[in-house]
Amino acid sequence: MIQLYPFNVDIPIHIVQVGTGGTGSLVAQYVAQQMVTSRTTEIKGILADADSIEEKNLRNQYFIKNEIGKKKADVLAKRYSNPFGIDLRSYSEEYIETIDLLMKLFDSLKVNNKKESIKILISCVDNNFSRQQFHQFFNEQENIVYIDTGNDAVDLIKGNPSEKTIKQQEESGYTGQTVTGLRVKGETILAPVAELYPDVLTDEDTIAPSDISCDQVIVSQPQRRITNQYSALAVNNMLNFIVNQYLIVNHHMVFHAKKGYSRAFPVTEEQRQVFNLTNKGIKE
Repeated sequence: MIQLYPFNVDIPIHIVQVGTGGTGSLVAQYVAQQMVTSRTTEIKGILADADSIEEKNLRNQYFIKNEIGKKKADVLAKRYSNPFGIDLRSYSEEYIETIDLLMKLFDSLKVNNKKESIKILISCVDNNFSRQQFHQFFNEQENIVYIDTGNDAVDLIKGNPSEKTIKQQEESGYTGQTVTGLRVKGETILAPVAELYPDVLTDEDTIAPSDISCDQVIVSQPQRRITNQYSALAVNNMLNFIVNQYLIVNHHMVFHAKKGYSRAFPVTEEQRQVFNLTNKGIKE
């Protein structure tokens, strides 16, 4: 385990979640609940997504019929910020496609230019274009926690399917992974998703979110709701200990929603020692 700060200190926490679709709409609820229970006196968050709610989203995303046509991020932020009494905002003007815009979102959460805080980026995107931008952003930060979650889509069959391909479709779309990356004083302590899964960076067939929405992707690569739920729960597991105890317990997790299991890969003793040698706490 990595103890980012002593338990008895009060460190501001700033969260930016990008993506509020199949997995992200579920994660947003967990983020809000963690903000309510957090022991820190200053915890703020932003939900960022330019997508609007469509009727087809109601089957697999956390929205209702009278919200159709509204921006997903706006709906979720309003849904939780007022009843819970938390500072959870939204950004829906455009997709987060540059590291400059991502930095502006984090900067907007600062109060009185406080230097010391825990900065958390949560990625709930379904494309490697965004992950490539987040990877670059991660590597340019002195201090950051970067949680990325992703899951496989269903393999759709075209033409006249054989018994084998039908079975392949039935068994697809149940696996996924969630990774926590960590940088402290410009040093990578926990490798981010693109280092554990290098295909994220080598994928050249990437399309920016502004060119194709999550909903268009879902038409050709649908996701299973149960898999989205496993993915969101893995994010919540990691976020819970960071927000409430300043603690990173697991580096990454993999899961299989149909078989009903998940496997966590805890922070190693070597990683913990590297953190301790680098810094006893995170300072921006």
